[in-house]
Amino acid sequence: MNNFNKDCGPGGGCLSAGIFFNGISGAPNTAWIYSGGGTTNTYKGSVTVAKNSVNWVSGAKFVPAIYGIRLGDKFYRAHYVSPTQLAGDVAIPDTSSPVGYTAQNAMVHNGIYLQGDNNVSDSDFISATSAYHGINISGHHHVAFNASGDSAPYVLLARPGQSLCLNGFDGCVSDDGTGLVYGQKGRRVFQAELHRMTVSGFLNSPLATPPSSRAACAPGDWAHDVNFVYTCVAPNTWKRAALSSW
Repeated sequence: MNNFNKDCGPGGGCLSAGIFFNGISGAPNTAWIYSGGGTTNTYKGSVTVAKNSVNWVSGAKFVPAIYGIRLGDKFYRAHYVSPTQLAGDVAIPDTSSPVGYTAQNAMVHNGIYLQGDNNVSDSDFISATSAYHGINISGHHHVAFNASGDSAPYVLLARPGQSLCLNGFDGCVSDDGTGLVYGQKGRRVFQAELHRMTVSGFLNSPLATPPSSRAACAPGDWAHDVNFVYTCVAPNTWKRAALSSW
């Protein structure tokens, strides 16, 4: 389907299985633009909140839409129930006294929602292209990717050598095939293997002294202070070696 540019309301039947989108009018070189909600309108007034129900007090009444509503300095998502009521999609604190609000319609509950009826497929979404970013998330989000409601035992799958980067490309975690590796700015900081952990610099832990030689511990625990190094050699059994200067 070339240059598809049409409003599709729920149940409108303007989309069907097997449609291929090839370009969108007004957006050169864009395969698919999805923008739910239509025109955004802003409403102001006052409300009360009881048991996650937002009740209109003054100002413009609500219209059928998904709302983003701001109470004080907090932003909440809610949906339309009636011209005088919204229901919170997240927990909204009760307030019996009217408080000022700012709300917007034309918000969307789910941007792109893929749901099958007991269908099994190899992939729900495939991006089989050559791009710098396979999926690029921008805007303003509290959680950019959330898999906590899914039963998937593996949230992210990568092959050896592929990295998960936490600070641009300056702090990355990967698996080189033998163990977990963390690096900073291209230099290996530590590697954790089945029987060994290797660090590139000093290993630092706070100074601590076991309360007694029979203090609770598990074999392999260790501690140190300014005078001794302590090792747990059996359950609740510590031994120590004195330190000396050189």
